[in-house]
Amino acid sequence: MKPKKHRIVLGVGLGVIVVIILLILFLIYICSPQAESKADRQELVTSEVETEQEEITEKKEPVVDKHEEPVAEQKQKAPEEKIILFDVDAAKNWQDSGLTVTPEMHITIAFEKGKWTIDYNRHAYVDAEGYPGVNTRRDYPLIEFGALIGKIGDGKAFKVGKYYEISESDISGNLYLKMNDLSALMNDNRGSITVKIIVQ
Repeated sequence: MKPKKHRIVLGVGLGVIVVIILLILFLIYICSPQAESKADRQELVTSEVETEQEEITEKKEPVVDKHEEPVAEQKQKAPEEKIILFDVDAAKNWQDSGLTVTPEMHITIAFEKGKWTIDYNRHAYVDAEGYPGVNTRRDYPLIEFGALIGKIGDGKAFKVGKYYEISESDISGNLYLKMNDLSALMNDNRGSITVKIIVQ
């Protein structure tokens, strides 16, 4: 029976030695540069993935409501202008430009083109400044004969000539234009001029 007992002890001893050798080999593998390199590569891959996710997050554009303009753009917007080209007939009395003037408006009336005459038989064609120095009867004696004049509603007439500005008008109403001539004697007038009306 003794030899059998010795064989069992020997087998157990060999098994313990094998286990110890395997543990030593495993420890050597873990501590080897190759294992460390694999761990480093794993950490590097993880770091790159996190960096890419951060970059994607940073590149995301903020959501902007398309129906709402940024405040900076609203402030930089220039005030809208309305431009009207209007023909004034020399042979007609007050002509409605179609523009209703209110006190907050800033309006510019500028001569664009054209010529007219107060009497096609006796007087030359002139522009919106009329006939300086010609003294004859007209609706508004203090304004040059044949000049372009205007008024707002039933207000007082004023000379427009080639250029006139209206700002902070004290009355409201439609803008009327005509040639400064006697209203009862306009049948011999000829021609027309075009004005540009700019509203701000």
